[in-house]
Amino acid sequence: MAESVVQVGQRIADDFGVDNRVFLAGDAIRAYLLATLRPVGQGMNVSFQETYNLGWKVCSVIKGFACPDILNTYNNERRTVALSLLEADRLTTRYYSHPKAAETSKGLPRESLQTFRNRMYAFLSGVSVTYGPNILVPRRTTKQAEAAFQDDIGLSYRHDGSDGQELARRVPLGQRMPSTRVLNHASARPTHIAELLPSTGQWRILIFPGDALMPGRMDQITKLGQTLAQQDSCLRRYCMPSWNPIELYVILCNRRDELPLLKLPDVFHPWDEELGWDYGRVFADERSFAGDGGDAYEKLGIDRSIGCIICCRPDQHVGYIGALEDAVALDEYFGRVFRKAQ
Repeated sequence: MAESVVQVGQRIADDFGVDNRVFLAGDAIRAYLLATLRPVGQGMNVSFQETYNLGWKVCSVIKGFACPDILNTYNNERRTVALSLLEADRLTTRYYSHPKAAETSKGLPRESLQTFRNRMYAFLSGVSVTYGPNILVPRRTTKQAEAAFQDDIGLSYRHDGSDGQELARRVPLGQRMPSTRVLNHASARPTHIAELLPSTGQWRILIFPGDALMPGRMDQITKLGQTLAQQDSCLRRYCMPSWNPIELYVILCNRRDELPLLKLPDVFHPWDEELGWDYGRVFADERSFAGDGGDAYEKLGIDRSIGCIICCRPDQHVGYIGALEDAVALDEYFGRVFRKAQ
């Protein structure tokens, strides 16, 4: 048996792009000489995520409805993930290199293999990847981080001390939208929220109106619908001749028999001259005939008495959380990302 010493090396590029004209991805931006993460495909998986993150942004700019500034977020978002991959690589190397050690280098008891894997799972699965703060995810930050963000891309965003996170406590800004089951209002078909977010390059506005039967809430929903239906709203302003980069969905917390679909503003179930009413835009947080579901608001941490608006990027990551009555903030968010269709 032959033995040799292998020196573990890790490298990462300083920048993932040059002047938003040339971009790096995959092994072109990082290197690590270890086999502990390669068998589970982490290098490949992270490379897929990098090119996907870059791909929808480039396509959005080429199509003409997104500002070129969003390309700056590729380095901002993916370099952090690449650094986390190298850190996971380092921790895994240390763990497997000393399988019989009773203590860690800091004198702490060595955790079991299952405990170690569970600790690494959130990152390895990709669900804990959090983007921002940047133009696409204006998360609440320290003043120093906010200043650095503004200097980096030359733009600023309205920052009033709140990023809406308190309105959806279990929907972390910058992370992938959690999926839970709801019912189509018209057909009662069980549908996962993730099914509403296919990879088509479109953004999705998810409106959670809360309890529509509360005093004054229906007036609030009607006002929001009227605002979104206006030609200068974010839903109309960026619409292209044959394609709308923004889709709208409504998820009620009321039972389907408590609120008829056609009582909602038309913008939530738009009329088509050939197809009629669109019945695929409104859903109810109601238990299915199989007995599951009915807890979407609870799983997402949304107060049924308040509700909120959540905006998902084309990659399913949450970019915006806001109040039902603050349509201006929603419009400002898209105003930073999009440009008016010509």
